[in-house]
Amino acid sequence: MKAYFAYLTGTPFENGAASGRHYKEGLQSVAPRFAEKMNNPVYAAATKRIMELTEGALPVYVEECRGRAAGAGLDFEVFWAMMCTELNRLSSGCTSMVAKRADGSTVIAHNEDEEDLPGFLSIAKIKTDYGWWCTSDIYNMPFGNGYSWNSHGILKTINYTHEPVPDPTGIPRYFAQRHISEASSLEDFKKRCLEFKWGSGFHAFVVDAKTGESMSVEGSIDGMNFVVVDRFAVHTNHYLYGHYKDNVCTSGNGNHTVFRRLFAMDKLRDLLDSGADPDVNSLRDILNFRDPQGRDEYSLFLPYKESGNVTIGGIGFDTRRPDKIDLLFQPLGERYDANWDLSDILG
Repeated sequence: MKAYFAYLTGTPFENGAASGRHYKEGLQSVAPRFAEKMNNPVYAAATKRIMELTEGALPVYVEECRGRAAGAGLDFEVFWAMMCTELNRLSSGCTSMVAKRADGSTVIAHNEDEEDLPGFLSIAKIKTDYGWWCTSDIYNMPFGNGYSWNSHGILKTINYTHEPVPDPTGIPRYFAQRHISEASSLEDFKKRCLEFKWGSGFHAFVVDAKTGESMSVEGSIDGMNFVVVDRFAVHTNHYLYGHYKDNVCTSGNGNHTVFRRLFAMDKLRDLLDSGADPDVNSLRDILNFRDPQGRDEYSLFLPYKESGNVTIGGIGFDTRRPDKIDLLFQPLGERYDANWDLSDILG
């Protein structure tokens, strides 16, 4: 097994420090560009205001970041600058799809597309007072970004959405995605989405493993939209609802978000119309589509390359198999049909 799994049972600072030690090489490789930004007094003052705002609202999450900086041997202010995604106009590209069967069960699959760095993607299981939650752990984001699931039976996947006019004075969306990760129900998930004013929007598919219910949740700086998935849904990196729904754009790495969504929608619709019973493997087959000519802008799956975004991994889940979670680590060439609580991997 090459993929890295960690069981974190300490304080928020200790858990962050453990992650920081694992990601030390990757973090130290990108830190200089943010250290240079911090030489600009206007930029530095903005990151400080954002930190104070976030710490006042969500102190535990900032403490996790302090730990991660310490574990990686970085100055906290430089590390924090990485968290200010609206200020930096950072983006990523992901594709998620959900299908609901006639019996009420739900299947979901997700591609995580990011820049690949040493040890970029790992999985952390974090002990809590109520039980535990698991998260894809990505070096330049707080816990809870990408995808996560918890002992309450709530699973979510995240898609960056292209915000035309982000609010760099708000709480970074990274911490919205951290906040919703420990939701105890779909109603609690909605409550957490609405609890604070976030600096930019995001999309989440959320599934209740116990009931099979799922929602497509999309937020912008103008508010949140909650749409129940009644047959199938696909989301990439542009807005589908609300104020920005007609804003058509392409992602920064050239992978066209509109193409990816329409292609995946057509394939998933064809699968369902054929009478086939969708499962994680059939959704993964769609997500694995690679343009025959090798063009990223006409592909859902981005293979490993020297620079730019790649499909670093993914997740799949079927409420008919509530005790299993499907985990993909693409650059490592590994895929796991793991226990929901990762007990087969972490003990």
